[in-house]
Amino acid sequence: MIRFPLGIYEALWNSAQNEGRSFNAEILHRLAQTLGEDFAAEQPAAQPVLAEMLAQMREQTGLLRELVELARDAANPD
Repeated sequence: MIRFPLGIYEALWNSAQNEGRSFNAEILHRLAQTLGEDFAAEQPAAQPVLAEMLAQMREQTGLLRELVELARDAANPD
């Protein structure tokens, strides 16, 4: 069991109530926000998912570059 100073406990409790989460879920939510991508990157199970996301982002970036080039060509038909 973790004991929180009263002010922190009340702030977490109020936030949990406002967001419709349990106290535990609020703590986990805030830890996940704080740890963010660094935490996910360190997790072996996350590696394949992150690699796939990166591949998709690279593909989408390439497609966006092609669209920008097509738009430029259409705007300047020399």
